Amino acid sequence: MLNNFEATTLDLHQEQDPRSKLSLLLQHKRFLLVLDNVWSKQDWEFFVCSLPKGLCGSKIIIITRNSDVASFPVKSSEYIHDLSTGLSFKEAHDLFCKKAFQDGICPPELEECSRKILNKCEGSPFAISTVGTVLATKPQTKNEWEELHDTLTSNFTADPKLLVLSRIFQPCYRDLQSHLKSCFLYLGIFPEDYYIRRGRLFRLWVAEGFVEPTAGLTVEEVAEQYLNELIDSNLVQASSWGIDGRVKSCRISNIVRAFIMSQKFVTDSETIWCRQTEVDKVRRLSAPNLIIKYLSNSGIDLNGIRTLQSYKKGSSGLDLNVIRTLQGHKKENSDSQFAMVLKTTRFLRVLDLQGVPLEKFPSSVVGLTLLKYLSLRKSQIKTVPQSIEKLLFLETLDLKYTRVTHLPEEICKLVRLRHLLVCNNPGSGGVTLSAGNLGALSSIQNLSLVKVENDRRILKALGKLIGLRKLGLTDVRKEDGVELCCSLQKMENLSSFDVASTSKDEYLDLDHMQSPLVAPLYLERLFLIGRLERVPKWIPELTSLTKILLKWSRVKPHVNSLEALESLPNLMELTLVQFYTGKKLVFKAQTFKKLMILRIEEFDELNLMKVESQAMPMLKKLIISRCQGLDSLPWGITGLIQLEELIESDMPDKFIANLQKHSAALEMMQIRVIHSSKTGSNQSSTRFQDFSPSNWHLES
Repeated sequence: MLNNFEATTLDLHQEQDPRSKLSLLLQHKRFLLVLDNVWSKQDWEFFVCSLPKGLCGSKIIIITRNSDVASFPVKSSEYIHDLSTGLSFKEAHDLFCKKAFQDGICPPELEECSRKILNKCEGSPFAISTVGTVLATKPQTKNEWEELHDTLTSNFTADPKLLVLSRIFQPCYRDLQSHLKSCFLYLGIFPEDYYIRRGRLFRLWVAEGFVEPTAGLTVEEVAEQYLNELIDSNLVQASSWGIDGRVKSCRISNIVRAFIMSQKFVTDSETIWCRQTEVDKVRRLSAPNLIIKYLSNSGIDLNGIRTLQSYKKGSSGLDLNVIRTLQGHKKENSDSQFAMVLKTTRFLRVLDLQGVPLEKFPSSVVGLTLLKYLSLRKSQIKTVPQSIEKLLFLETLDLKYTRVTHLPEEICKLVRLRHLLVCNNPGSGGVTLSAGNLGALSSIQNLSLVKVENDRRILKALGKLIGLRKLGLTDVRKEDGVELCCSLQKMENLSSFDVASTSKDEYLDLDHMQSPLVAPLYLERLFLIGRLERVPKWIPELTSLTKILLKWSRVKPHVNSLEALESLPNLMELTLVQFYTGKKLVFKAQTFKKLMILRIEEFDELNLMKVESQAMPMLKKLIISRCQGLDSLPWGITGLIQLEELIESDMPDKFIANLQKHSAALEMMQIRVIHSSKTGSNQSSTRFQDFSPSNWHLES
C-alpha cells in the first residue's frame, strides 16, 4: 500500500517498519486515510496509534464488518455509520445496471433475472458490484443469467470469477476462534432465507459438541455468547429480538451461505445429487428437499432429509453406516422407508425430523444408541414407546405440537436429558408424565408442558430437579399450592415458570413461599393462568422479572391489584387478561418505570383507565382488547411520551368514536393507531397471541 504513494524525499523501499513509513509520509500534512477490511482491534492499533496527529481537518475512515472494531476507536456513536442493512433496492438496481450494462439500462427480458440476482445479493454493494462486473463479460441471455443466479445459491466455486466474493468473509472467518468457526459453518445445514430460532440452534450446537463448557455457565448460556459474537462479526444477522434485547432468531445472508457451502463443512445434497463436485468425505449434508426412498436406494433422500453428517463415497454414492446427523422437514415419507434408512445409520448423533408428517414413532430410532438430539416436533405421532429408554445419551427430546398425550415412565431413565419439550397440539393442554423416578433426571434444564391432573407426586418429584431453568405446568388445583411452592423454592436457577389451573374458576394458591424469598429469586418470565385471590406476595421480590402474564385472575375490586407489580424494577412486558373485576384501573405516578408493552384484555367491568403523571414513562405499545365497558381512551394517555402504537381490538363503538375524536392529538404525538378485530375486519388487522396453555412458548 505504501509503495503506491509518491514521495520525493522518502525511500519507501528501505527496510523499515511500515508504521514508521506511514508516519513520516503524513508528517505535517492534512490527510484522509481510509483503512479497508479492518478485522481486529489489534490491526487498528498497529497502524493508527503510530500516526501523527496531522493538520487540522485530517480524518481517518475505517471500514470493517466487526461491530467491536467500529466502536473501539470512537468516543461517540454519531461517528459510526452502520451499513449492514445494505442498499435500498433502487440504489442496488442502479449500481447493478451500471456495472452489468454499458449503457446502464437493463433490457426488459432480463429484468426478472436481475431482480432475482439482486435479491441474492441482499443489498451488499461489494456483492452487487462483483456480480454485475461478472455478468458484463457474459452473453446477455436469460439462460446465462439464470445459471449465475443458481451459482450464487450454491457456492462460488462453480464460477472462478465469483471467488472474489469469498474475500469479503475470509479475513473475518479466519479471525474467528476454532469453536466459533464450527458454529458458524454449521449454519449451512439450514435452507436459504431460513429464520433460525435460538433455542433450537443452541441445542444443535451442544449436541454436535461445538460448545466448550465454561465454569459458572450452562452450555446453553455459552452458546448464546457464541451467537452474539458471530452477530458482532456481522457474519450472522439477528432477525428478531425479545423485549429484553436478547436475540430470538437469526439468519445468514444468501452470500454468506454460499461462502459456507464453499468451505465444504456442510455439503448441499443437490451438489451431490447432480454430481457437480466429487465428494470423498462429507460430514454434514444439507438436504432440505430430499425423498427418503432415494436415500434408501442410492444413498441420498432428496425429499425429506436436510442434514446428513459424515459419509464415505461408495458404490451407491453414500455409505449410510458413517452418517452422524440426519435432519429433515415437511415432505411425504413412509414409516417403512424411514425404518430402512435408520437401520443403517447406527452412528447417528442428531435426528431432526421437525415438520415431517410421521404418524408413528419410528421404531428404528431406539436403535440409534448414540443419539443426542431427537426432534419430532410438528409430526403426527401419538405415542412414545417404552423402548425410548435405550437412548441413554439423549440430551434433547422435542415432541412439541405432536399428538402425544402421555410419556412412559421409562423416560426417567434418560439421565442425560436436558430438554424435554412435550407441549402438544392447541386445545389439548400438556401431557401426562408418570412421577416414577422423575427425580433421576438430574441434568434436566427445560421441562414443559406437563399436566399435573390428580398426581401430586409429580409436584413433590419436581423438588429434586433443582437445576431446572424453565418449567411449564397445567391442570394445577388450589390444593396443590403448598407442594408446588415447596418444590419451587428449591429451584435456584429457575428463569421461566408457567402454570395454569384446571379451569377458569379454579384458584391458584401460590402464597406459600418463605420470606424473604430465596428461590426462585431470578425468574425472568412468569405466566399465571387461573383465579387469584390476590397477586402472590412474593412477586415484588422478583427483581429480574421482565415479562408477566396474568390470565383469569379476576382479582376483586377491594384488592390493590397492581401494587405487587408496579415497583418491579425490570418489568418490560405486562399482559393482563380477565385480571380485574373492578370498574377503575389506575397506574400510579412513578410506577412501571421500564414497562414497554402493556396489554389489557377482557376487563368486563372496567369503565375507566387512568395513567397518572410519569407512570409508564418507557411505554411503547398499548393494546386494549374486548373491554366492553370501556368507552374512552385512558386518562393521561398524552403523558405517555414514548408511546408509538395504540392497538384496539373488538372494542365497543363508543370507544372507537372517542378514539377517532382524538385522532388528531394522537397523530401529533406520532402514535400509530391500529384497529383489529377477531369477528370482523376494520381499517387494518393485527394478530394476537393465543394465551391458552397449549400455545405457551418458553423460548424453545
